[in-house]
Amino acid sequence: MAKRGVANANVEDDFCAGKYGDREIIRSQCDPNERLTKIYTQIKDIDDSFVGKDVLIRCRLHNTRGKGKLCFCVLRESFATIQLVLSVGDTVSKGMVAFA
Repeated sequence: MAKRGVANANVEDDFCAGKYGDREIIRSQCDPNERLTKIYTQIKDIDDSFVGKDVLIRCRLHNTRGKGKLCFCVLRESFATIQLVLSVGDTVSKGMVAFA
């Protein structure tokens, strides 16, 4: 079964197959104790001090552009935007980039 948006991808060989794809809406139905312990960073607060750190943000996908083995995603929270880049490598498969 091929994933939506992935042309000619062999899902069996995709080491990231379980990390992307169509998902159900969360609707805040997880454990309340777990939900309240998450600390979100606002996009407007992200600056150079966050380089190399993992952050958790709540936003919407504003736009995507694919270019070869790269995918540029613009994320939006209110009036603030940030761009992330997915590139094929050790932790990101070609199928994941194609899906994004």
